Amino acid sequence: MAPLVAAGEPVQALTRSSHSAAAVRRLGAEPVPGDLVAPGDWQRQVRAAGRVVHAAQPATFGGRLTAKVGQRYRADRLVQDRALLDALDPTSRLVYLSGNSYFGQTGPDTARHPTVLSRQVDLGCSLGRSVVERLAG
Repeated sequence: MAPLVAAGEPVQALTRSSHSAAAVRRLGAEPVPGDLVAPGDWQRQVRAAGRVVHAAQPATFGGRLTAKVGQRYRADRLVQDRALLDALDPTSRLVYLSGNSYFGQTGPDTARHPTVLSRQVDLGCSLGRSVVERLAG
């Protein structure tokens, strides 16, 4: 978010709480109250946006990751994704961010898939620059 604001781009961010809204304001962006799992005014804001970065995740804090928790997470993620995709204007640009939590608990071994990077990288910085370059262009 900060690189887009620094580049002079108008940035809005969906926020579920007043705490998150305050953090978004501190970064120089405009908070949009709402939650991807509930219809609301945020959908109008998304439709009006020409560029969207989707980084929202279902709540996963605390507790043990079990098959049941994983299934709930997957179901919640599908609801979020569907709500966002339904709200998007078909001509909008979408950057979709996700994590590797789909692998579940792998113990001392790191789960690998052919599409996963084979080395750790600082995605925060490199992704931030590439997103700014792609979205600003």
